Amino acid sequence: VKNDLLFMLVDKFTEIDLNPNVVSNHEMGYIFEELLRRFSEMSNETAGEHYTPREVIRLGSTQK
Repeated sequence: VKNDLLFMLVDKFTEIDLNPNVVSNHEMGYIFEELLRRFSEMSNETAGEHYTPREVIRLGSTQK
């Protein structure tokens, strides 16, 4: 079963229309962040290893 996980995941993605006309770059960013968070939880990693919280990004982007 473990060997088929990647195939099953990719197969599910083929069922979703991720065309830029359907999913904006902003929405795709949220999707990507959520996938990182979930995979980190599944592998018992801390989110900080792959993820920067939105608040930190917002603070950094407003500093001059």
